[in-house]
Amino acid sequence: MAKKITFLLVLLLGLIFASISAYATTDTGTTAPDTGLTNDKVSSADNSGTIPVINTANVETATEATGSAPSRTSTTEEKEEEEESIDYEQCVTEFLDPDVEATDSFLVNIKWNQKDPVNNPLLYVLTGTIKQDSESGSPLVVMLYIKADDLYIPLICRGGTNIIETGSVAFVSRTDLLYLGSDRVNEVRIIAFRKEDADNLIPGVNVQISDKMITAKQTVIIPIPINTDSVLDALKLK
Repeated sequence: MAKKITFLLVLLLGLIFASISAYATTDTGTTAPDTGLTNDKVSSADNSGTIPVINTANVETATEATGSAPSRTSTTEEKEEEEESIDYEQCVTEFLDPDVEATDSFLVNIKWNQKDPVNNPLLYVLTGTIKQDSESGSPLVVMLYIKADDLYIPLICRGGTNIIETGSVAFVSRTDLLYLGSDRVNEVRIIAFRKEDADNLIPGVNVQISDKMITAKQTVIIPIPINTDSVLDALKLK
């Protein structure tokens, strides 16, 4: 009997010990996930709070950079265009006085040829040959004027301007003169200089002034009647 009681007590203690161990294990297992979830929540909160800030800063910086770069480029291009734009008309104003004398032709030689003396006797072709090269490669500027009522006005070429700018050794252009007939003379003034010298032009030194007097005459073709009988008679053998 005593043995049975002792066995039951030992069994009961074993069950109690097992229950306590199981409870402790279950308690520990519950705590670990809570800790893990807490860490995950903190980590997620930190990440969600940090990433948008960094991205926003990057987007703003990129936007500012994108917005400012084209502005700087545009400003640079505008400055370059302003530097390259030269008011040639203003540069040669003093040389349009009829009292200003012509210089030697040391920069360019220009020849004038009547293009169509029958249908359009005022149409002339001008060919220019550069006589002096530029060491810097600066383009040659040729400006054409014609006297009208004792004043020089622009002589417009077929390109819509009186200015020819070229870096070649020769050029060709066309223009219509003003006066037709042997009783009217077209007084043309040619002003030539290098583009790099436009701001400081000195006649005979770096600017050429040439005057050309052109009388545009119309050629009339008179039809000659042909007598067929006369031609046949002329062809007959005598």
